[in-house]
Amino acid sequence: FFRSKAMSCARIAIIGAGMCGSVCAWALARKGVHVTVFEMGRGVGGRMATRRSRDFPGFSCNHGAPLFYAKQEAFQEIVQMLVGEGVLKVWDGDFGSMNPATKEVAKDAPARAYVGVPGMSSAVEPLTRGVEMRLQTQVTRVERRNQQWFVTDKDTQESAAFDWLVVTTHALAHDRWKEIFGTPPPLQAAAPSLHSPAASALVKSLGEVETVPVMALMMAFGASPLWDRLPLDVARVEGSDVVSKIIRQPVAGSPFVVVVVHSTFDFARQRRSVVGSGGTTAIMGAATDAIKEEAVIAELYTGFTDCIRPWVGEVPKPLFGPLLHRWGACFPLPAPEYPTPAGVAAADVGLVCVGDHLGPEAGSVEAAAMAGLKGADTILAALGLDARL
Repeated sequence: FFRSKAMSCARIAIIGAGMCGSVCAWALARKGVHVTVFEMGRGVGGRMATRRSRDFPGFSCNHGAPLFYAKQEAFQEIVQMLVGEGVLKVWDGDFGSMNPATKEVAKDAPARAYVGVPGMSSAVEPLTRGVEMRLQTQVTRVERRNQQWFVTDKDTQESAAFDWLVVTTHALAHDRWKEIFGTPPPLQAAAPSLHSPAASALVKSLGEVETVPVMALMMAFGASPLWDRLPLDVARVEGSDVVSKIIRQPVAGSPFVVVVVHSTFDFARQRRSVVGSGGTTAIMGAATDAIKEEAVIAELYTGFTDCIRPWVGEVPKPLFGPLLHRWGACFPLPAPEYPTPAGVAAADVGLVCVGDHLGPEAGSVEAAAMAGLKGADTILAALGLDARL
């Protein structure tokens, strides 16, 4: 990780510190561009976040993406750099599908996949090294004045002027923002004053992004040979209306095993109002309902035990959890094309909107990273800086 000798006085604000925003920040910062990243969560990673708990020391849970693939050359270069940093390694588990009703198991063909060390968020953290980070900061207003962007958080604290604004989440222009937080989506509210057809097209596309929700259940069990009876480390579950995926995560040097359960899309859709009281959305002010949350936890836990009982028998009580998290916007459906001829930018107002929710590739760590590079390349080109190393 290094900075180019060709420094720039441009100031860039990036909203979102998932893989997309973090790669974008890294690609800009290495060219000497000043970057400030605003992230609503407690740490970086987005869907590659790693949940930890003070209540259960040693607990480390990848409750989003359990692994990822790198097929495109530009992303492979970043991955190899992170492997060299010791924060990524080649995954050595088994991935496939299992059917609890028939006990059929089908392993996927071997393919090189990667996991973070010690957690998935560890692979994102080096990308933001040397970047100004504003964690646990919910952006509630963005405004362009005198050809510069100003960003305001929920505490009405306005940040210094920025030349470019990079938005890596569709939430800032989507109606669900108001449904969750009770206020207008910030980018949607700012769009009319921009007087930019390109910006209007970007904001419109963000507002039309379709996603499928997933509930994630996280828990730790005592280490036991029974967990070795599970035929797969990451299993797509067939035939269940409740559970879509079960992930077994041994924790090196710990006397327990972490298990993550993902719900089906329909299960999460039907429980749209439940967000999980320990998640970032709730911490930032979304309404929660403890009774409904406990009911969802119970349903999902029962679905999980029903799915694994044919292999492990009766499931012991967890040592910790279950905890519930709702992924409401992390699984976008593909869009047929980019929203503007320029792809992701409204250069006339210094706005870039990127993420795997825009364009034909959606819902993967690699697509998010490539979108971050695309956003950075767009800005670097406008600044007259070479995007390549």
